[in-house]
Amino acid sequence: MSDTDFDYGGEVAVTVSKFKQPTVGVRNARLYGLLRVGTVQEEYQGKLKDPAPQGIAIFHLLGKEDTMEDGEPMFMTKTFPFKKGDKTFLHRKANGFISAFGGLGKHKGFGTMINGLFSLSLGAGKQLNEDGTPKYVNFEGMSEIGEDTLEILEESPKYAPLETPVGFLTEAQLTKEALEMLHPTREFAGIVMKTQEFLAGTHPSQAVIQAVYDADPERYTIKAKNDKKEDGPVGAQGASGAGSLPVEQEQLAAEQEF
Repeated sequence: MSDTDFDYGGEVAVTVSKFKQPTVGVRNARLYGLLRVGTVQEEYQGKLKDPAPQGIAIFHLLGKEDTMEDGEPMFMTKTFPFKKGDKTFLHRKANGFISAFGGLGKHKGFGTMINGLFSLSLGAGKQLNEDGTPKYVNFEGMSEIGEDTLEILEESPKYAPLETPVGFLTEAQLTKEALEMLHPTREFAGIVMKTQEFLAGTHPSQAVIQAVYDADPERYTIKAKNDKKEDGPVGAQGASGAGSLPVEQEQLAAEQEF
């Protein structure tokens, strides 16, 4: 007997998966949101780096297959530190964040980048599923779309921006809605709740962060697992937070929000 023939005594709800892995390749995307979540001290090869403000970008994917099972928009996240320097992800010209939106010459802050179109490249991780498909799909880079092509895309309903994007939120502006878009353990528990400000009880959005956690502690509790790290799902990046505030954290130029 199939489930279509079974008598449930009434209507039953259909379970729709809230996770879908994007396909490997290049597609267009929009910057749906950018969060400054607090100061994080990353670890690299067993050594702690200098503390830096941590950012989490939220991308709205616009590829042919980039919709959820229920037809809802599909998003992915990318974490990175707010650091100066030509080689940093924020400032580098090749596959860098700011350059993907036309560079510093076009913007005085992150706010004008919101809903901006760019080209996003995703690659296959090393680990494979039994059917040979990649277990994880990873962020590879982002780049600017040519001016003529951009004009055409902006006029196409297919690439229309979503209304009411998350926008650019600083540490004091974080909202429940924005935080709930993050990966529950990798990004919310593993980064936001590990920021030096939150651990010290001084985060400008301390109450909002705590309320999100308290509403569903199990969802945001990191489970014990093997420490081996190879590939990770889209948006995953290792980050660790120290338990005390730095004497002097990295400061970005006062005249710009970069």
